[in-house]
Amino acid sequence: MVHSCFYLVRKSRLPRYTRKFIRFRIPFVLEETHRIISIPDGYVALVFPDLPARQYQLVFRTFGYDGLPYLHV
Repeated sequence: MVHSCFYLVRKSRLPRYTRKFIRFRIPFVLEETHRIISIPDGYVALVFPDLPARQYQLVFRTFGYDGLPYLHV
């Protein structure tokens, strides 16, 4: 999966998001560390590939803003 964008999510809220994205079959991965992106303690990066417009619309509505671009090393 080629990563496209990510959202920083508190670990305590993670189950809410993962259940929703699994239910709608939206692919994602979780990252706790990254060589370039600074992920604060207590947070996880919810990383998405390029998504079809309909799936991205659901992700956008869930968070209320566009994801940050994923930096490739």
